[in-house]
Amino acid sequence: MPKYIKSKIKLQRKKFKGFDSIDHVTQFLARCDKKTWKAYRSLAKDYLKGTKKPPHKLKKSILRLILKETPQ
Repeated sequence: MPKYIKSKIKLQRKKFKGFDSIDHVTQFLARCDKKTWKAYRSLAKDYLKGTKKPPHKLKKSILRLILKETPQ
């Protein structure tokens, strides 16, 4: 049974602290909605063009896959 906040009667949610592993990222991207996928596609396009710099080194082939594929 989910936990509820007493005063507001709303479902408590954990704050997102980042991905745990590459499997966690893959699972998220495979199940995200089209609006979220569109945001990731535009970010990948910016990384490929060089207008933005990713915080960690990313393979260009992975970024191209994000641009080519669609969420399931």
